[in-house]
Amino acid sequence: MQVEMNSSQSDGGKRLFKRIKDKIIGTGGREVEALCEHLRLLGLNATVESKKRKLLSWPAGGWVIGTVRVANRNIDLVELELLTVWPEYLYRCDYVVQASVEGLENKLKAETKPVTVRDEVVDFRWEGKELAQILNSDANLKDTLYRLKGTIFSWYLEGTVFSIPYLEIKPYRKHQCVRIRQKGSTNSPVSAFPTAETFEAYDRIAQHIRSIASCPQCGRTLPPNVKFCPYCGKTLGEQDTAKTVLSNKKGLSLKQVIKEPVKHMKRLEF
Repeated sequence: MQVEMNSSQSDGGKRLFKRIKDKIIGTGGREVEALCEHLRLLGLNATVESKKRKLLSWPAGGWVIGTVRVANRNIDLVELELLTVWPEYLYRCDYVVQASVEGLENKLKAETKPVTVRDEVVDFRWEGKELAQILNSDANLKDTLYRLKGTIFSWYLEGTVFSIPYLEIKPYRKHQCVRIRQKGSTNSPVSAFPTAETFEAYDRIAQHIRSIASCPQCGRTLPPNVKFCPYCGKTLGEQDTAKTVLSNKKGLSLKQVIKEPVKHMKRLEF
């Protein structure tokens, strides 16, 4: 009897996995094209970047089913994400800033939290470190997010819905990017598309992200996976570099590398 039960459970799990897989495979092409066209109607220079599927998290969904590139804005990419919360399939958009995040992970994390007075939610704040402090000081952004509380997913706490933005900002070292993410979702991909004002609010957040993930010398946003600024040649993360250079195979000193970074860039072996 026990063997039969386990076999039945296994078959059920396989059928569930197949349904989810079929949904993911059959979703993405038309939806991401619709997202791209929607962004163009907002006046953005948008092009379809990819229709490839990418897993962000499991088991609670997290499949990126398509990506749209946006030119000349602080946001680089808009991803359409499918969450497989059986038996529902839910959607949301993630807003991506491509930048070098190594060593900045703690600075770039931020999340909205409710502010309560006598058990009543009266406000919201950004919780985190450097980025959260910058966002909390941006009064115009905060006012905009309040106006958008009908279009940005609200905060849920112990079964109660509070009309405050429910947002998370998280750096991804593997992908060398920062994602601005609505923590809620909707059962229609079109409902997840941003309004013009929503996109501008996220683009403002992206601007603050770039202010942290930028070269301290020239101020330009750093591309992923660099040890030196490609625009001015400044050595990045000197404290981390010091530990690495002491053990590099060529035996170069930290002083040599900092004084002549371009000369020694190809000689370093990490």
